[in-house]
Amino acid sequence: MSGQTTIKGPQAPAEETAAHSVARNTGEFLHDLVTLSELQLQLVYIDGQEKVRTLVWPAMTLALGVIVGCATLPVALIALAMTLTEVTSFSPAQSAGIAVGVGLVLAALLVGIGWFALKSPRGNAFERSAKEWRQNLRWIKDALQKSVGKRAAPAHRSPPTYPHN
Repeated sequence: MSGQTTIKGPQAPAEETAAHSVARNTGEFLHDLVTLSELQLQLVYIDGQEKVRTLVWPAMTLALGVIVGCATLPVALIALAMTLTEVTSFSPAQSAGIAVGVGLVLAALLVGIGWFALKSPRGNAFERSAKEWRQNLRWIKDALQKSVGKRAAPAHRSPPTYPHN
């Protein structure tokens, strides 16, 4: 039996092999796509957390301005009005009006500082997420283009040759 040729099992048709290849490539592509989506969402979450942390102190300043304006201003304004009445020739009503104006200016100043701090540019909070998103889209386009290119130009396989005795 030394001169006999051994034939391996039946060869799979090229179409079936191509179908398996397409299914395998599609599965790998979808797995990568899901992984990229998951990572993109994680990055958006992290960027959002960082943005919230940068907004804490301006929000606290704004809240502090509102609290100061609401809690201590009435007492301070009454004291100012009484002082103006005693020191100047203003009537109590005039002194109270001046005290109200001073209180409004102080409250507006504190609220303005807090508002300005909230509105000031701190860079794009989602800059990293946007950059990664663009890179992921580029990768998806490239992967799809390569898979279409492979299907458009199928590999030519020569039929198996069997040696003769």
